[in-house]
Amino acid sequence: MSRPIIDMRSRPAFLHDFYGATPATPGYETAKWLNRRLGSKQDDHFVRSHTLDGFIEEIREVGIRHAVVVGRDTPDITIPNETSGTLPRRTRS
Repeated sequence: MSRPIIDMRSRPAFLHDFYGATPATPGYETAKWLNRRLGSKQDDHFVRSHTLDGFIEEIREVGIRHAVVVGRDTPDITIPNETSGTLPRRTRS
């Protein structure tokens, strides 16, 4: 029996351009570059998370039981906790 997987650093693309939300933008290209740099086999795998449904489908497909999405506040990215806090309510049936 396998152990449950908890992804503590989920960053779905739909949250911000830095995560690759908008194709053909510098943020999209940066997300691809970061994935290549970190050894990803498919540097644009994040395209599946352009929508909440796509993100949920992907994490379920690979066996992730829980995905933690936290807010961010940097000079270039602001994602309030309230935004990530709405995601569980939107995914429960």
